[in-house]
Amino acid sequence: MAVISGDVRTLIKARDGSVCQRCHYVENAKVIQIEGEAFELPADYANPINIHHILPRQYGGSDDPSNLITLCRSCHMQRHVELQAKYFSETLLEFYRLMILKLKTFIGLPGGYDLNHALRLLTGSFDFRYPQKQIIENVLEGKNTVVVMPTGAGKSACFQVPGLVIDGDTLVISPLKSLMKDQVEQLQKRCITATFLSSDLSKTEIETRTSMIRQGLFKFVYLTPERFFNGYNQYKMNLDNPLLKKYNLLVIDEAHCVEKWGRSFRQGYARLGELRRELGNIPTIVLTASASKKVQAEIMRTMGIGDATVFVTGFYRPEIRLEVININSRVFTKEATVKAILDKAPEDKTIIFVPTIKFGNVLRDYLKNWFDVEFYHSQRTPEDKRLIHNRFSGNIEPESKILIATSAFGMGINIPDIRRVIHYTIPPNIEDYYQQVGRAGRDGKPSEGILLYEERDENLIRFMNRKALEQNEQSFEAREIVAGAQEEELTTMLAYKDARNKWQFIVDYFGAPLELRQKPKWTFSRLFRLFVGSPAAV
Repeated sequence: MAVISGDVRTLIKARDGSVCQRCHYVENAKVIQIEGEAFELPADYANPINIHHILPRQYGGSDDPSNLITLCRSCHMQRHVELQAKYFSETLLEFYRLMILKLKTFIGLPGGYDLNHALRLLTGSFDFRYPQKQIIENVLEGKNTVVVMPTGAGKSACFQVPGLVIDGDTLVISPLKSLMKDQVEQLQKRCITATFLSSDLSKTEIETRTSMIRQGLFKFVYLTPERFFNGYNQYKMNLDNPLLKKYNLLVIDEAHCVEKWGRSFRQGYARLGELRRELGNIPTIVLTASASKKVQAEIMRTMGIGDATVFVTGFYRPEIRLEVININSRVFTKEATVKAILDKAPEDKTIIFVPTIKFGNVLRDYLKNWFDVEFYHSQRTPEDKRLIHNRFSGNIEPESKILIATSAFGMGINIPDIRRVIHYTIPPNIEDYYQQVGRAGRDGKPSEGILLYEERDENLIRFMNRKALEQNEQSFEAREIVAGAQEEELTTMLAYKDARNKWQFIVDYFGAPLELRQKPKWTFSRLFRLFVGSPAAV
């Protein structure tokens, strides 16, 4: 890899005053500010100023000074979590250890703690949303906990706050690489040590991080279930796995995968109860935005936490207007329908979920004649995935507004200003649909979820379900049970399509409390968007 010349480095440091352009750390300074508090750094602490490419080289960025800024090593590492081992140094690790101790002192540990201060460190807010505080207190009492909470309601804080204030490490089981990367980046921005392992990392990077995990150098460790089992389709746990160490809290994020994926193509999820036993039945919290009462019971059975306290909050998202458009392909194609929707507000950030890569390629080839559109799917290279994610998040210019995606993108992604989610075909079940449409409106502003339907969608879903079952190594009887459950889920999804009050249907399905079924408040901004033609949340 080419190295930026010394002359250019000197020029950029002089231009930026050898100051980190993100946290404003001055090179060689011995005191930094975090949340308004001054922290003295160790005498031997070294956090040199690095030169950072705004648009990375691998995506076409040049070494021109206009594409370079100064970042301290800590902030530079946060922008390159896939190169975490490279940017970590012993002094940096000592700094992070110091920060954890200082942060604990700041929030009142060990002689009692102020959860509001811990929340602010993680989210910037002093105020808990209901029932975040009750959930956190339940976890801190060492009780097993099940949380079913809508997208955007603050599930992450429910395990990150207790994970921060308790001693020891927290193991987070997470299903997707993009989700782990996003949460680790957010924690590092708060000077909280976190890491993840994924197949996108180099062998050396994985080995170095694993060694660091063994040493207890990270407060939060994000892993997929497959890290503990011998492959995707095997049931045997690797008891010699170096990642099997002492953790003080086990978190199962996006826990609906325990039932949905554990019964088919990712059997590791079906074995998470075994992992919990190997970890010593430590306190466990499972969280999901989409689990019916039946699925909740199955998760508790699989995990061996029948004694868990269950928290279910309202599923009604008044800021999202739901709509189903029935497509008659002899009159108007789906591609043309999507274009017509985008034409109404092309600057609205939009995700279009497609069922397969083939469908996505066809739609992208059609839309690229009018729009700058990206396509995220499982077969893209790790570099492409990072670029697409960063452009859609607004971290890299030019920012993209329209993203076509398979289910490989979306779960847990925290991009607040997504205004529109379009489903190109009917999803296989309500849980997947609710989780994906919930990407919209996380900032609370009016948004919309539009589902496109035509009759042949049903046969497509049945075909995809059959193909998935063919790869399932379970017995014939077990596969038949799965097939029956999939057909029942599709029937429910079709009933939603025809439901007159779609939010009422979703609330009833998940069993949310009646008092949370409130009507949206008609604000001036919502009325304005309605009358100027941009759909309001109704």
